[in-house]
Amino acid sequence: MGQEGETEDYRKTTVVNLPFAEEKEKSPPTDKNEVEVNDWLREQGWSSNPFTLSINPEFFVGYDEQCKKILRNIEEKHKLALIIGPTGSGKTTFLKWIEKKISAEKEFIPLFISKPPDTPEELALIFKEKFKPSFLERLLFFIYPIPHIKTPHHIPEFVNKRLGDRYLLVLCDEVHESDMDVLEWLRVLSDQINNIIIILSGLPIFDEILAMKLQSFQKRIITRVELVSLSEKNMKELIRKRIETVGGKYPSPFTEDTLEKIYEKTGGFPREVIRVCDRLVNYAIENHTHIITPDFLDNLEKSKEEKKVSLNLLDNLPYRQREIIELLIKRDMRPRDIVNSIDLSKYKSRQHALRSVNNILQRLMKDGVVERRTRGRSFVYTLSTRAKTILVKA
Repeated sequence: MGQEGETEDYRKTTVVNLPFAEEKEKSPPTDKNEVEVNDWLREQGWSSNPFTLSINPEFFVGYDEQCKKILRNIEEKHKLALIIGPTGSGKTTFLKWIEKKISAEKEFIPLFISKPPDTPEELALIFKEKFKPSFLERLLFFIYPIPHIKTPHHIPEFVNKRLGDRYLLVLCDEVHESDMDVLEWLRVLSDQINNIIIILSGLPIFDEILAMKLQSFQKRIITRVELVSLSEKNMKELIRKRIETVGGKYPSPFTEDTLEKIYEKTGGFPREVIRVCDRLVNYAIENHTHIITPDFLDNLEKSKEEKKVSLNLLDNLPYRQREIIELLIKRDMRPRDIVNSIDLSKYKSRQHALRSVNNILQRLMKDGVVERRTRGRSFVYTLSTRAKTILVKA
């Protein structure tokens, strides 16, 4: 929102501050695991683990031809474009990269929609929020009334007046989950809003959905690009960027042979590359080494096979283990988070409780029930995939 006497800048991106995003760990580490992580990261020269699954346009690499096609579509003002690709191929990061690149140009107003609204009415609310009246417009409302978006029918006229000579660039992710009525309204908006460009992103099945149910929509798509996987060169560039962002020196701690094997194992899918690198870093921390060699990948696979979780997971399980598992079903947690969530009256002190929780977590890890991963500068614990499956069935 602009200051008094100023017109609202509709090009600004709305930022939602979640409560937990403001929390900062100021106290020193209180358990052995955090000390272990901190020591390893410090010796490696990293400020944090760079291989967390976060959407950051700075890490977008590769897909040069696809980038050129989409940017050409925007430059030529074609109204509809489609990005398709399997899960983990980088579609969301691509959209955020486009948003960041276009935000620097005054001609465009970007609107990023992370997930399609469930109804046309919710779609109207998104546009209403994007084009909120400025302080001055609200102040002068009774003298010079301005129109409001109350239903999807109000969107075209309202947005046409607001845009003037500028263009609205709508970036809609996960479009394969869209309701048919919402998709139909997106088609209507592409027809009735003069200066609008809509770029949709979704799984390959979306093309089939359009062919079966919305052929008129499908025919309006001018540019269609597909993301599959990165080349080995681009995968290494992705890893390099992430390592250097936290202060590291590429390729350490990976050897060149390890990078080649990571590519062989992941096929170059960005999300899988990050997941495997994260597991390798965790393995290196647990084994107190700063050189990750190709055999680490073999060891990870062996340990995965060796960890068999019984189908009778909850049968005769001690109360305290069951209590921790029930907490981890809800969300990933650090040992201190678990301590904050249990009844401390059963322990001599908080420190005793923390030590007991750590011992239980170590036991559950050996049994293949939980896994440990780095997040920021500490470990978090999560249920193993096998355990989650069994508990869901139970």
